[in-house]
Amino acid sequence: MELKEIKELMKLIKEEDLGEIKVNIGAEKLHLKNTKSPNTNFQSVQEKVVFIEEPEPAKEIVKSKNVGKIKFLNIEKEMEVKEGAKLATIEAIGVATDVKAPVSGILTEIFVADQSIVDYGKNLFEIEISE
Repeated sequence: MELKEIKELMKLIKEEDLGEIKVNIGAEKLHLKNTKSPNTNFQSVQEKVVFIEEPEPAKEIVKSKNVGKIKFLNIEKEMEVKEGAKLATIEAIGVATDVKAPVSGILTEIFVADQSIVDYGKNLFEIEISE
């Protein structure tokens, strides 16, 4: 987010007398707060900008280690998986190789279709790592 855009948001908070505003643009998150405190001799407006950076959850991409036809093993998006769990098999020339979860977590993304042909190094799954 550009400095010019942040200044425009600060101006909007002041003009509209807003208490706070949160903006999410892609991975960028911005949280602005407007605090007012009266002074004993005269009325003044004090602005305070607070940047809160929320960490992205750690994710692991499972990549293909073979070339062949992938077959899913009872998996679906948003399911919980344990480290070492079999997610799929990749079959080439009659030899099946297991695709296992490298970490425990939530299966957040499936990048390929079941029964499709995959290349070496292709992204297959994304797992959001459990804490």
